Amino acid sequence: MINSSIHTVELYKRVCYSEQLALSRTMKRLGVPSYSKGHGFVYVLEGRESAGITSIGLFSHYSKALGYNVDFHLEIALNPMRAVCDTAQKNAKAISPDLLPDALAEVLFSADQMFRLDLLDDVSLSRVDFCTDLKFDRQEQADEYIRLLKKVPCKRVLREVLHWDSTQRRWVPYSESKLVRCGSYEFQIYPKHPQMLTHGLSGAEYAQGVVRVELRAGRKKLKSLHYRYAALLTPCENWCQELMVMAGLSGKIIEGMMVEMLGTGDFYPMKTILQKIDASGFYACTKQQMKRVLDYFPLHSSGEDALKHLGLSQKQWREVINHFSKIGCCPIPIPTRACQPWYPGVTNWDAYFGTV
Repeated sequence: MINSSIHTVELYKRVCYSEQLALSRTMKRLGVPSYSKGHGFVYVLEGRESAGITSIGLFSHYSKALGYNVDFHLEIALNPMRAVCDTAQKNAKAISPDLLPDALAEVLFSADQMFRLDLLDDVSLSRVDFCTDLKFDRQEQADEYIRLLKKVPCKRVLREVLHWDSTQRRWVPYSESKLVRCGSYEFQIYPKHPQMLTHGLSGAEYAQGVVRVELRAGRKKLKSLHYRYAALLTPCENWCQELMVMAGLSGKIIEGMMVEMLGTGDFYPMKTILQKIDASGFYACTKQQMKRVLDYFPLHSSGEDALKHLGLSQKQWREVINHFSKIGCCPIPIPTRACQPWYPGVTNWDAYFGTV
């Protein structure tokens, strides 16, 4: 199955001194725990009767010239699924777009009841996490699919996010996911079941075989999406309406990002890809280059390392992967002892996984 929606949302709101003071007093009265972050505090509402509001950050801007805080703002994090689902599935699944209107109504009602401060009035979207869940029959298939996707170098100039490996004593990519970043968004592909087990989240059994594809869009990316889908988003009167439209577009947005980054080809064994190259109408020099690329990838732990040894620039790589997309292939061959002899590219997701 394939299910696309939004996962988490961050709202931004400017407040005056009296409003931030009232919120601080309310949080103290309710006994909400907090921790320091930058020039402010984050109040943690996770697990409380907050109907989807997971945290509220209260931050200030201090003016050295004036000697006091001159500006205050809130960063409000929401998980709409938690407003309508109190079972273990809330950790494993994103909310269905059909349930989102009820979830947002519950969030607004809960905020009014808890805080009585017009908390969610005059807010703007500062981050939206779009996601698509791809459901395989077995976890082994999901793990194998991610290994294949991890090896495909991005067509766009994106920085892979690394973490410190204390054993190797160096910065390395995440072993179980593909996580890339630029100034306006992060894009990650990861197995949902192991992620939930690692973080000790309940309901991990519901995430067996699920590959989560997630776009974490910041302000600039949201502005870009507004421009692209202006006919649908411009008429929206408030952030709730915007969010409902975006949830309906989430599958289209994710698929568009996948095509821009990784191309459209399916995954095949080496023999099948070679046959498709030979049967194509490309010039002999192009076929030779494609076969050279195909030979290099199995020899390297990452696609980026293979590109370095091939001596291909980002522009040259885009041309190569576009050639592979034209014959319906991805340049990463499926290993001989794989779970199955074919995995779908993004344009065949619906045909392979079906829809919820």
